Amino acid sequence: MRWLALLALLAGCGGKKASARLDPARLPPQARGLIPGLSTEADVTKVAPGAVITRDKTLGGPATLEVEVGDALPGVRILDEPARFEAWFTKVDGELRVSSLRMHVDDHCAEALQILSYAVEGTCRKTNRRYKKEEHQLCAATPDGKHMIGIECLEHGGELSMWLTAVGRSYRVYDPDYLQR
Repeated sequence: MRWLALLALLAGCGGKKASARLDPARLPPQARGLIPGLSTEADVTKVAPGAVITRDKTLGGPATLEVEVGDALPGVRILDEPARFEAWFTKVDGELRVSSLRMHVDDHCAEALQILSYAVEGTCRKTNRRYKKEEHQLCAATPDGKHMIGIECLEHGGELSMWLTAVGRSYRVYDPDYLQR
């Protein structure tokens, strides 16, 4: 009988993760209504019109520029340095979409965590890493349920990140010509 209760409890946890979907109307204001996996470059340039756009050479950038996202996927970076806002793009479902957002939060996560309280606490995948109490991990799906999104808020830097877990969180801008100057 105890085993059945434990199984029911575990099944409930799995269902909760699948049902926690990001709601565009219930995002921290710093996210500007953008959701990884769904938002496009046009969506980001609307909310960050003065931002600097850097493109991989295969996506219309200079011939020597490489912008890599995740496992060396060609990408685009949009950076609004004064606002401390950054978006990285790569192809998702055949279209260039946001794969990662990083933004500054003034309140050291309190407001962002309250707004995102419907997301599931913890990471989207198993990890052995032990998080500090000022590192908050959440997991949710895109509104359509197609992609899992990792969410992290770091109190000591006042930084909120959201990313597609399938793409990963490594980013690089590389220009070999720049290194030879």
